[in-house]
Amino acid sequence: MITELFLVGIILLVLILLNAMFAATEMALATARRSRLQNKVDEGHRGALLALKLQEDPNRFLSTVQVGITLVGTLAAVLSGDRLEEPLLAVYEPWLGEWARWGVMATVVAGLSFLQLVLGELVPKRVGIQYADVLAAALGRPMMFLSMLARPLVFVLSGCTNAILWVLRMHKAPEETVTQEDIRHMVRESAEHGEIQEQEEDLIHSVFDMGEKLVRQLRTPRTTVVGVDLDLDLDQQLPALMESGYSRFPAYRGNLDHIEGVVIAKDIFRACLASETRPSLDGLVRELLLVPENTRAMALLQLMKKKHQHLAVVVNEHGIFEGVVTLEDLVEEIVGDIQDETDEETDPDIVATGGGRWLISGKTPVEKLKEALEVSSLPQENEGHYDTIAGLVLALMGRIPSTGEEITAAGWIYRVVDMDGLRIDKVEVCKLDRDSASDAKG
Repeated sequence: MITELFLVGIILLVLILLNAMFAATEMALATARRSRLQNKVDEGHRGALLALKLQEDPNRFLSTVQVGITLVGTLAAVLSGDRLEEPLLAVYEPWLGEWARWGVMATVVAGLSFLQLVLGELVPKRVGIQYADVLAAALGRPMMFLSMLARPLVFVLSGCTNAILWVLRMHKAPEETVTQEDIRHMVRESAEHGEIQEQEEDLIHSVFDMGEKLVRQLRTPRTTVVGVDLDLDLDQQLPALMESGYSRFPAYRGNLDHIEGVVIAKDIFRACLASETRPSLDGLVRELLLVPENTRAMALLQLMKKKHQHLAVVVNEHGIFEGVVTLEDLVEEIVGDIQDETDEETDPDIVATGGGRWLISGKTPVEKLKEALEVSSLPQENEGHYDTIAGLVLALMGRIPSTGEEITAAGWIYRVVDMDGLRIDKVEVCKLDRDSASDAKG
């Protein structure tokens, strides 16, 4: 009797372990990343290749798993009910009398269910999720073999499943694609677990952020553009050009609305060294890259690479010059500010002055402003009327403000601190406290 019970216990343990293998394989194949499996395939891992094939046909491996789990569960139930009933009755009858069979049934059901759930389902599925890539590659070969053995039965089951789904109009599964948010989430997870460095995470997010930006959000506005007037002598403009520190200048006649091309600083220096007289600026003008202001920043980067240009002239829908964008501007959107040996130290665009107040440059982009204020949106932002805090203030006021004027919107006070002619140079921003809000309502 003891030997028989021991043998039954061994068989039940084997069946539960088989159930565990099926459960772990199901979760591993369902959650394993195709990219990691493909890397293993590239390294010559045969099991990973079979796992990928099974992932491409989920109906096949899911049916095989369910067949295996059902058969194992049925065998375990039959074996335990048949072989454990007699010895358990001998134990329960003196205590329970005519209720002994109910006690045996409850014991077998409770005991087998506990072992099946914990050892056969919950634990292996947790392991399958945690080590999905490794287990999928390791169990791909045996699962493929089992799926081939069960192919006739799987064929029948798959046919029945597809027929029912067709009746329910659910036979066409939507194609799953990896979205930008999915990638961002994976990057954040990888950074949290130390798989990638913080700088690498920032670079990846910056690339995605840049892909959503328009050229008009990155341009240097026309009011600060330094250009070359082709109607004037080089001697008159050379000091200003050298003082600017720029390497490329839009070349125009009369004003910046009549740009004819681009002049490169090193061409000017070469021409000056090659001749005792000042060279003609007309002979130094190079081809112009002209782009509309609603061009995507990433598209402009590709265009600059294709055209071998480092400077683009930005125009609005009316063909009026709005500013310039350089290759450095685009690169800085990804890696952050780049300063060379000739760049002078400048004041930061946003300075926290204490007491919940910020002194902000009028040219500060709205994305940088939202990050500093820790807000998700700004007033009238979706209407697309502005790209900087100066544009925000103009949009809120509806006119050119004077120094000292302020306006309240969405719980924030925007006060114009300094004007440079008609341009808003500095803005002080502070959170509207409750007392101020109450006074405003009163």
